[in-house]
Amino acid sequence: MGSESALILFTLSPEAEGRRKSPGLGRPERAADVFAVFLDHLENVCSGLQGVDLLIATPVSSELAKNRRRNILPQRGSNFGDSLRLAIDDAFSLGYRRVVVIGNDSPEISRSYLENAFDALTSSGPRAVLGPAKDGGYALLGLTTPCAEAFESMPWGSSQVAHITQARLVGNGFVVETLSSLEDIDDRRGLTRFLTRSRLGWLAALVRRITNLLHPESTTERSTETKRLEIFLAGWLTLRAPPSTT
Repeated sequence: MGSESALILFTLSPEAEGRRKSPGLGRPERAADVFAVFLDHLENVCSGLQGVDLLIATPVSSELAKNRRRNILPQRGSNFGDSLRLAIDDAFSLGYRRVVVIGNDSPEISRSYLENAFDALTSSGPRAVLGPAKDGGYALLGLTTPCAEAFESMPWGSSQVAHITQARLVGNGFVVETLSSLEDIDDRRGLTRFLTRSRLGWLAALVRRITNLLHPESTTERSTETKRLEIFLAGWLTLRAPPSTT
């Protein structure tokens, strides 16, 4: 542990995420490709934070965990709420004093958004920060001490999650700061809204990635990067195309 602050990226592997959300995003393999791009993007955003350790919370049996040797925080628990709570508890047990957790489905999260979240946790006393999602859940949660009540019997997936979480935190003596709301990508409509609203930002990111392709470090890296760019652009164009009349 090199810092007092930990950022948890709570995620399944892109393949598992694709299977879980394929009903709303199309074929499992296409959904997996989308989440692979999101995961790469979020890891790049997270890894640039100064004074913050990045932990990847994922099942130990996942391909994501098998392909990494560092910074893995094994997911445990019998359901989503338990796994999320235990990941945060585990980070605190490692000695961290400020813990922020995000998922893999809110690609609008920026470095400045994360910096604001950690800034909200610097004052004394029980502090919390909440980054609400536009669907009523949350894209980010930060705490200075564990709070089990914020996860128990939560109606996950409903439009009341952020509201209930904030009320429970306040009821347990936390001072809660709320950040701006973000898109949570669960289906095609959410993905379309994100792509439409963020097209300039995404295009700027894509330009940087294409520039990197002109000076590849290896053929393997170029091949992987090219494939992911083609996947993303193909998906974007498909979503913007008019519906078929056949």
